[in-house]
Formats: sequence, structure tokens, C-alpha cells
Amino acid sequence: MRPVIVLLLVSLLFACKQQQTNTVEYSFSMTRIDSIPLLRVHLKCKAEPNGVTTLLYPNNAWGQDSLFNAIQSISVKNTESQYERNPDSGWIVITHPKDLELLELTYELKQDQQKITTRSTYRPIIQNEYFHVFGHNLLMVPRAYAPDSDTSFSVDISWEDMPQDYQMHNSFNSGERSQSLKNISERELSSSVFMGGDFRTHRLRISGNDVFFALRGEWQAFNDQELLEVLRKTIASQRDFMQDHSQSFYAVSIIPIQQKQGSGYQGTGLTNSFAMSATNNAFLELDQLVYLLNHEHQHNWIGHLIKNENEEQQYWFSEGFTDYYTIKNIARNQINGQGASYVLNKMNDVIKELYTSPVKDAPNSDISYDNFWTDYNYNALPYKRGSLFAFILDLKIQQESKGAKSLDDVILAIKKDAEKSGQRISHPYIIETFEPYLKGFENFFRRHIEEGQLIDLSSEFNALGFETVPYAHVYDFGLELSDNDIIIAIDPSSNAYRSGLREGDEIVRQSYVWGDPDHEASVVVKSQEGEKTFRFYPSKQLAITQLELSVLNEQNLNL
Repeated sequence: MRPVIVLLLVSLLFACKQQQTNTVEYSFSMTRIDSIPLLRVHLKCKAEPNGVTTLLYPNNAWGQDSLFNAIQSISVKNTESQYERNPDSGWIVITHPKDLELLELTYELKQDQQKITTRSTYRPIIQNEYFHVFGHNLLMVPRAYAPDSDTSFSVDISWEDMPQDYQMHNSFNSGERSQSLKNISERELSSSVFMGGDFRTHRLRISGNDVFFALRGEWQAFNDQELLEVLRKTIASQRDFMQDHSQSFYAVSIIPIQQKQGSGYQGTGLTNSFAMSATNNAFLELDQLVYLLNHEHQHNWIGHLIKNENEEQQYWFSEGFTDYYTIKNIARNQINGQGASYVLNKMNDVIKELYTSPVKDAPNSDISYDNFWTDYNYNALPYKRGSLFAFILDLKIQQESKGAKSLDDVILAIKKDAEKSGQRISHPYIIETFEPYLKGFENFFRRHIEEGQLIDLSSEFNALGFETVPYAHVYDFGLELSDNDIIIAIDPSSNAYRSGLREGDEIVRQSYVWGDPDHEASVVVKSQEGEKTFRFYPSKQLAITQLELSVLNEQNLNL
């Protein structure tokens, strides 16, 4: 028996050694230099035996560039070394002795923007009261675990040196100061969020699973319990629909953004979590966050479980179908008191934004990483095009099957394929999957998704038994302003012109909701008598088919 025991001991020692070399350790602390708050990260990882250890840290990600600006300093603690930053490749290259087994590195991150907007939340936020950083902006990861290596590893995290009054919350745990993550991929780690500070957290139990909600600040649009109820109903109903209550932990967060006029909000679906930011002012409405919560949680399946073959080329599905099921889920489950009319109103908004877009008939191949992240029109295109396409498909499938089937059945079939074989969304797969549910799908798909041709809405809706109106009131501010708020152009046919505003007027202040033609705008200009106020609705009428808000149409939806 002795040789067997020896072999077992050797095997165990070997396994322990493998586990140690496959673990990356991070510990965190807060510090200040010249009164500027910094987040200090201490990293321990296996040193490469060739004397060159490369760490991944993207300089360009999620529509942001120059992320290296957030790195305040880098220093190797346990040996003499040199390092080189390579922003173009997103690498930090450390040169060290070849006999070094463990690399210990410290780096510090700072907030590299002054004003925090809904867009700049994609960069590190580090203030005296709190920090909020996405995984790819926070954690340097050894190149051995690069996304293309498909290698999992273990991560040990310590927040022990953070201020004692800080509430810790992230994509993997809430409230703990020591974490151990096993068999995680670089993709999962980079697509996460970490925060700490003056947050308050709430715990929900949904079908035996934990959902933690973290927020900071006192909000004008809602109280904690109102948003918690929306969150509970959203997660429970979507998991019921997707027949999936497998996620034992889920983290949600929202941080306030300061903005004087108008509302803004954004959210990002992440590993085990989603993170939101929104303007904390009188213009923000709870309905906006209801939509955002539903959209981002829907990404747990469409976008995360069900992945795209070519990311931007299938955004019409991962964003557009998510958008449609956001609307459908809110109405079907009467979240925040909504119902069938919510679908009609939202789809009318989708139609107006799509059919007035300057890129409304651009082919799907034109949507790229660069223009999606830099051009609002291309960013919105796959959402609106895909959402309208999904809506009409849902109605067509119901009509053809005489109510026996709907788009729900197709989505659940796609989810099943993703679970069983990791099937990704590609155009050949979509055509093959939809054809049994809808005759002529391939031609419809190629015309209106791949080629970008606009759908003849009047013909389609009438064939489906829906009542329509031939025109729409769309958003039109009618003004073009200089950087110092002088009107440099005004449309003579606009409501702004009819109100009395003219080219050359100097605007003192203004109040309007961008994109909302039904919210009255107020513009105050300088005049010889002092200040003068002009009020108008920023809208115009165009020949765009809209769904009638009628009982018949609500019944035809068959939610």
C-alpha cells in the first residue's frame, strides 16, 4: 500500500501547485496624493519563466479611448524590473529576472474626467465618497488568461484595507471584504463592475435566489421600495418566461449623475449583474428606469447566453429583440401599472425614431464597432430596426398559426440551442430556425434586416388586422445653436419659429426633453426689455404610419 500512498501524495502536491500558479490575487486600498483620491491595487500573479510577464489592460473599450490615462503609477514590489506601456495593444509588459516565480505589482487608478455623465461612467469613477469601476478598467490580467486563450483561472480578492464605513458591492458578491472566484474567464472578469463607498444595499429573495440592489443618494423620481418592487417583478417575470431560475446571485446598482436640464440614463448588462446610472433631477421618471431595468436584465439571455456570431452584425437581434421583449414583458406583467397600450405607444415611438433616422435604410453591413459607438444614428439603428422587426414577426407568427404559436416559442427554441450546444446567432441559423414558424421568412429577413429596406407599415398592419393613422407627430426642436447659445439657424416652418424665436436670439436658459414632441419646451432669451420667454411644442407632422390607440388594437396584441 505504501507506493500508492506516495503516488497520492505526489498527485495532491502537484494539484496544489497547479492551483497556486493558476490564481491571481488582488487587494485594494484607498489613498490620496495632493488631495486627489486614488484606488490602489496590489496584484500577485505567476511570473513568466522567460522573464517577460505581460498584463492585459485595454486602452480602448466600450466606446472609450485613452483609458491608460487612469493609471497613475506602476511599481514592481519584489524584484528589480522594468515595465513598458503599450496603449495600442492594451498591454503592460514587465521585464524581470527569469528565476522570479511570483510577480507582485502595485498600480494606482485615478478618475481622469471632471464631469461624470452617463457616457463617462464607462471610465473609472474614484471620489472621496465612493468608487465605481468596471472590471476591464480595474484589473490587470496576465496575458496567459487572454480572451482568445479560453483559459479559466481563480481570483482571490481582498477589500480589507478599504475604509471601514465603505459598503462593498460587485458582480460576484455584496457586503463581503474577502472573495474567492473559481474557474472564471477573463471575459467574465472584465465584464463586471466593482464599487464601494456610501452605498446602501437591499436583498431580495426570488425563487430561492439572491438579488442585491445597491444605490447611493436620495432620488427625486422614486424611493428605494418603489424601485425594489419594479426590480422584483422584472426579474421574477423574465425568469419565469425564460424558464430559468438557475442564477443564485445577481447584483444590480444605480449611481446618480448630475445634470441641470433633461433626463439621461444608461445601463450595462454584465456578468451576474447590471449597472445603471441616471440623472437625479426632476426630469427623470420612474418609467424610464422600468424600461432600463427590463432591457438590461433581458440581456442575461439575449446577448449573454445567446451570443452573436459577429457582434455588430447581429445587434439587430441582441439589442433589437431585447428591446421588443423589454416592452412586451413590461406590458404582459403590468409592471409599474402598464398594459397593452404601453406596447402600442412604445412601438409608435420606435417607428417614429426609425423612419426619421438619416440612416434608416442603411444596410445591416454598415453597422460597425466604430460607428455604433461614435454615431448616435448608427447606435440607435439596430435597436429600432430589430425591435420593429420582432414585433411584426410576433404578429405574423400568431396570425399564421391562428394563435397557437408566437415569437415566444422561437425565442425559447433559440435559448435551448444555446444551452445545449453553445449555438450563436448567425444569419443562416436565424433563417433555418424561423422558416418552420413563418413561410417566406428568408426573403422578409434579407429585405428588411440585411438590406435595410423600410417595411411598408400600412400594408403590413392592415393585413394583420390593425387600425392605423397615416401621420405622426415627431420631435423637431427647429433650432441650431452656437457654442455660446446663440440661435444661428431656425426652420421657418417649425413651432419654434411660430412661437417668435428668431436667428440671432441669445438664449439665457432653456428647458425641454430631448426627443419628446409632447413635452412643451421653454426658451428664455435676452431682449431690450430684459428677458422674454417663448413656449412651444418641439414637433412636426410627417407622413409616417402609426398604430391607432384603440381597444381593437390592444386585443389584437394577444400578449
